[in-house]
Amino acid sequence: MGSTSISDSKVKITGIPITTETFSTLVEKVESLANGWILSINLEFFYYLRRNPWLRQLAEKSAFNLPDGVMVSLVINRKMKKPVHRIPGIDLAAELLKRGKRKFFFLGAREETVRTAVLKLRHQYPATEICGWHSGYFQDSRKVLAQIRRSGADFLLLGMGMPGQERFIYQNFFANPSITIMTVGGGIEVFAGKVKRAPIWMQKKGLEWLYRTAVQPSRFPRLLRSAIILPTLFWSSRKEQ
Repeated sequence: MGSTSISDSKVKITGIPITTETFSTLVEKVESLANGWILSINLEFFYYLRRNPWLRQLAEKSAFNLPDGVMVSLVINRKMKKPVHRIPGIDLAAELLKRGKRKFFFLGAREETVRTAVLKLRHQYPATEICGWHSGYFQDSRKVLAQIRRSGADFLLLGMGMPGQERFIYQNFFANPSITIMTVGGGIEVFAGKVKRAPIWMQKKGLEWLYRTAVQPSRFPRLLRSAIILPTLFWSSRKEQ
């Protein structure tokens, strides 16, 4: 694996730059981002990174890579003199939606789910402009891209799961990022109320992964993938200190 280095606002883990900005600072910076993408980085990302070289290109060119996973934040903390807390993509998305300074388009999940999410968010944040939505199941990406352009949105919330959502960015926006894009994984299901997040105390303790696996046993293979990559990630981090 690659080297690990630290700068004032990011730390590199196996060559992948992870932001160390505070949540409030990051909100301001993402809100003013004209184009580019924001990725959520967890252990599963590093698992797929070993099998998909294009993911490294995408992450290296990303505007921000969020320390979404608790284990990723622990690896970062080993490199930093100050604690760096995890920033779940869904928390950042929720704050941006609440502030309502961008024009959003939702892409991902099933049709009923994404529609429900949009309707609930429009009711919760009536001043926020949600220009449109589309399910994550489609054959022709060109039609979806045309719909996004016609909507007038300037911020795409992309919830198609890993690595599908990252592949969508790489294939359609890598060369020409015309809007701001942020991956939210299963966040659309959460916004729709189809999936509940862990209690706050579990989130603060870094146990959200345990809660999600308990209520969604289908996530167990993802837990195994994370377990496979974790020793390698910590060993690499230890060697590079």
